[in-house]
Amino acid sequence: MKPGAVDASGQLYIVTVAPSPASALGGVTLSAKGQVFTSATNTGGTVANNGFRFNSDGSLLTSGAAITSYVGGLPFAADGSLVVQQAAPAGTDPYVGGVRVGAAGVFVTTAVPP
Repeated sequence: MKPGAVDASGQLYIVTVAPSPASALGGVTLSAKGQVFTSATNTGGTVANNGFRFNSDGSLLTSGAAITSYVGGLPFAADGSLVVQQAAPAGTDPYVGGVRVGAAGVFVTTAVPP
């Protein structure tokens, strides 16, 4: 899963506003602090990159929808968006690709990394 910064508990740092300056790693748009640029809105013109769906503005398409499939251990919704949740992971939640994943999706946080 990773690129993107992860906190000590395994939550992926995200940002929902286009970062400036921004960089890209493996097709993923990142802020200067390593937050992944995400959007829960499909703005049309989505493209697939390494199994992930991105909007034309470079944001990773995410949702809190029901999980319908797993790819490489990561949860996806019926529309192809990565399923995420903003909650604190338990110590028993597994790591997949460097991030914690629970029954309701990948754990994410909008906190700003140090």
